[in-house]
Amino acid sequence: MKINTSIIEKSISKMGKPLRFIVVDDDPLNNFLCTTIIKQALGEIRIQTFVLPEEGLRAIASEFAATTPNGPVILLLDINMPAMNGWQFLEQFDKLEENIKKQLKVYILSSSVDYTDKEKAAHNKYVVDYLEKPLKKDTLLSIVSAA
Repeated sequence: MKINTSIIEKSISKMGKPLRFIVVDDDPLNNFLCTTIIKQALGEIRIQTFVLPEEGLRAIASEFAATTPNGPVILLLDINMPAMNGWQFLEQFDKLEENIKKQLKVYILSSSVDYTDKEKAAHNKYVVDYLEKPLKKDTLLSIVSAA
């Protein structure tokens, strides 16, 4: 299915809501690619990247406990990471306060083609969708239009 990106881009620009991204992936190259694609598609926008999932969790816990963003926050989370994988991240995310969890929309962004990973994501109450790497502009614009 071909997505009409010009219609989505126009609707995004009319939303008027600030948008923010958090990318948690142990691969700095993927973080760079995500940042580049997001900025090319959406312009200057707040993007935080974390190569250590534990640091991402700490940042989310401290920052979102004190404030409520006035626009959607999209978390792109990798599954296969060495110290703490994406599933372990989500287990720790589940322990955060409800007011923190409800502020983020979590998308798995992974190169894993394992069916069990896709099933696990589909049944996780925090995961909105499972996306395959690399992040593509059409996919990004669909996520944003649904935010």
